[in-house]
Amino acid sequence: MIWLCGWERNEAYLRFTEPLRRLTTRLPYPALSSLSTAAEWALTAYIGACRLLPLPMHRYMTGVLAKLPPSVRKLTVYDQLNPAYAKYYRKSEAEHLLLAAGFTNVMIYHRHNYSWTAIGTKPPTCGPTQS
Repeated sequence: MIWLCGWERNEAYLRFTEPLRRLTTRLPYPALSSLSTAAEWALTAYIGACRLLPLPMHRYMTGVLAKLPPSVRKLTVYDQLNPAYAKYYRKSEAEHLLLAAGFTNVMIYHRHNYSWTAIGTKPPTCGPTQS
């Protein structure tokens, strides 16, 4: 079983964060921490707007992120802005990863409409024969 960031339904988010990440991955910790605090305030406002309007990711915002304390939301923002490399997979790519590695019975689930959970069975390998 693997969990992967999903491409589908994240397109708007990625158009915003991918260019931003080119800058934020070069920032020193204090600057990125301050930016993450400001972004958390904006995220809190967006969560409030999602409670009123069917905005993108409104179920995730109101059902998952809204339940987290602001300090954890800030760390979530930091976690999104800090990595120099992040890969978001399309469903077909997620399936291909497991199939190419020899897994069978591959099943893919769209979790929270923003990520993939992929499950497969790895066939047993034959060991050396005994004589």
